[in-house]
Amino acid sequence: RLLDGADYGTSISAVRKGKPLEGVLIGMDGKHAILHSEKGGKPAIKKIKKSSLSEISLQASRPGLGLKNEGSRKARMNRRADYFRSLDRDVWAEISGDVKTELKEYAKEEDKQAYLRKVGAEIVARIQAERGVREIGFHYNLHGGMAEGYVTGGGIRAGRGDIALQYTPHGDMAYKVYLFRSSNVNLFDVLNESNPNLVSPRMGNVLNIFEADSDYMRNAFKEGGATKPTAISIDFEEEWLARKGNIGIPYSTYLAPPVEPFAGRSGKRIGLKRRLTKNEETLLAMRYIEAAVLASK
Repeated sequence: RLLDGADYGTSISAVRKGKPLEGVLIGMDGKHAILHSEKGGKPAIKKIKKSSLSEISLQASRPGLGLKNEGSRKARMNRRADYFRSLDRDVWAEISGDVKTELKEYAKEEDKQAYLRKVGAEIVARIQAERGVREIGFHYNLHGGMAEGYVTGGGIRAGRGDIALQYTPHGDMAYKVYLFRSSNVNLFDVLNESNPNLVSPRMGNVLNIFEADSDYMRNAFKEGGATKPTAISIDFEEEWLARKGNIGIPYSTYLAPPVEPFAGRSGKRIGLKRRLTKNEETLLAMRYIEAAVLASK
């Protein structure tokens, strides 16, 4: 509980398994605290179970660590309040009439995949124009996590290693954030369960939508903190990442609060009694995302 109330950047001294432990709090992940420590002059990031710590003492935030106030308790609580206010809008109800009409027209389309990709391209273009962004990034909660966690945690944390590490010890050990880029992938394919780049039918239930070419990211690349951008990932330099609280994509770059476009039976959400096909669900999810992002400007 003592750690739960601590600001990011707070210096921590504790005992773990009978040994002294010192570090700087740079993040929280459920039952774990994420600490930045230096041993022998070499920086390291440690993820430690909070219940394993005893004799905990906290000191004032460490100067010069470079953590943005996105990690402060007040900032986290403000973002959380804004997030729950956003849930008061019933986006499903707002789009239900138009989407039910569109589903009838969609049923008449001969090339349904072409129609869905056309809709996906139009939605992205509309968001880019109305929100003034060049590239949109999409990130699933592939490794778990709830929507509220991204909000209170300050954004998307970079994780060590690539997906191949699940299958081989010779994978890439860099800190990464995985994403889809609007310049490379149609919105339909970001959501379509038959996309070969998805490691599961739906990569997660929470989708984070952010400005992938924001001033923050451009500066991160300029500083050398972000490196090796690809169509599906960005690498992050470990020491730079530690100064940012282990956050690769900050919440300040989000275009909308995290969304759950496949929550429950989509047909019921818009007042339909029948079960939707997978492609119809994806069409509905695209319209949901469009409404959620444009309403957040």
